[in-house]
Amino acid sequence: MTEPRRPLHIPIVVGISAGLYAASLAAVTGLQSAHDVATAAAAAPGADTAALLRSSHDQLDAELARARAAYTAAADHYDALTKQLAGLETRLAGLAAQADSLRSAPLAVPGAAAIAVGQGGIVVHRGTAAAVGAAPAAAAAPAVHATTGASGAPPP
Repeated sequence: MTEPRRPLHIPIVVGISAGLYAASLAAVTGLQSAHDVATAAAAAPGADTAALLRSSHDQLDAELARARAAYTAAADHYDALTKQLAGLETRLAGLAAQADSLRSAPLAVPGAAAIAVGQGGIVVHRGTAAAVGAAPAAAAAPAVHATTGASGAPPP
């Protein structure tokens, strides 16, 4: 018996077509790779700009955080000063009440010393009251009938 003949041309055609298909895939992959490299090179300035923008944003965010902290500290300090000022005003009102009572005290006791409350404090005098730091009564200026030429007007 003779062996049946096997067709050899079918596996050869399949092998050649697989090889051609692999070669075409390799060519497409090479072209795609070159295109990706070109796209990345074209996008590089944009990537650098995006990185710079991120860096600037981070710096601005840090500056805002510092400004926010400084503002909060200033507001807290202002609140503390407001409370201290309210306490000082309360104490000042108490001192004003004491000064008013001291002013009326000599009027209640005959022959007592006069008390004056001035800008610098309270001064007790026998006879007349004088405030600390008060300016003495100014004397009237003498009449003058002379002119200078400083105003631009000619002398009379």
